[in-house]
Amino acid sequence: MNHLAKASSSPGLRSIEKRRKERHPFHSLILISAPSDDSVKTQICQGVDISDSGISFQSDAELDFFNAIRVEYTDDNGDNFCRTARLLYRMNRKYYAYFIES
Repeated sequence: MNHLAKASSSPGLRSIEKRRKERHPFHSLILISAPSDDSVKTQICQGVDISDSGISFQSDAELDFFNAIRVEYTDDNGDNFCRTARLLYRMNRKYYAYFIES
């Protein structure tokens, strides 16, 4: 019976691992703004990590989870990026946003 339990749970774990993008530490400053809301001022946040699919950062701001945000940052190679993202979760001061375009 243990053999069946292991066999049935393993494929699920592997598929979750395949979906995850590798995250890399990212400690640059990030500018966050809400292009659809002129009343929201640009926030300067501290990067935590980044992947092909999203970025996490720390901020004291209370950001809106319903609006798309603009994320501007410079990578370790000195390349500037401006991407559109949507917030996925917040834990204390740490946010995670997934990119909705490349």
